Amino acid sequence: MTNNPPDKKEIQREYMKQYHIKNKEILSAKAKIYRENNKELIAEQMKRYTEKNKEILKQKRKEKYEKNRDAILLKEKERRAKIDKNKLSEYGKQYRKNNKESISIKRKQFREANKPRLAETNKEWRDSNHEYLLKKNKEYYDANRESLVKRSLAYLKTPMGKIVAARHHHKRHTQMKESECSLTVEQWNKIITLQENRCTICKKPFTKRNPATKDHIIPLSKGGGFTFENIQAVHSLCNNKKRNKIDPTNIVSWLQ
Repeated sequence: MTNNPPDKKEIQREYMKQYHIKNKEILSAKAKIYRENNKELIAEQMKRYTEKNKEILKQKRKEKYEKNRDAILLKEKERRAKIDKNKLSEYGKQYRKNNKESISIKRKQFREANKPRLAETNKEWRDSNHEYLLKKNKEYYDANRESLVKRSLAYLKTPMGKIVAARHHHKRHTQMKESECSLTVEQWNKIITLQENRCTICKKPFTKRNPATKDHIIPLSKGGGFTFENIQAVHSLCNNKKRNKIDPTNIVSWLQ
């Protein structure tokens, strides 16, 4: 049995391999000088190559990440631990400032590509953090009440705002027609007297600048009627904050 002669290409590959090992430092120095002198040319070549092989490179990166995920995450964690947090924060801030448009486009593309998954994730997070969100929203409203009210009033003057207000008025009018409406002026005055001219929510007295408004104890949207038994006197702001919630601590009864 005769051995096949070595392939010419194989001999060349082995020779080049040995040559690179032997002249590693010289070749590295030459490559460095070449890169320094041809930065723009190399950048242009890399750009063309990346654009031409975009999908292949993306797939390779994905495969590499999935294969080495734990090692990559650990390396990134170690790298971040070495960096000064303030410096990293400043770098991130500067990067976002310089790449505002590209970041916005990428985020939009990501949201469009992952719409169902993001909707499900957001819903799960909101459901598990309901109390936290209520607290944060209240804090934000209390801190920015004037600007929010101003913005809301400005919106209601726009064409879309007028449509929303008309829709809300129509919906409420329909609910009122479908519910029991039997409250009289005498009964309303009696409610204010029974409450000693004070709001049942904040316990502060009514004034000319902050008068009493009618609030449904059980909201219209939840089957409550406009009746003596289901109306309490509250300040306008307290009424807006309560919205359509049923607060057991503020339920009063005029039937006693």
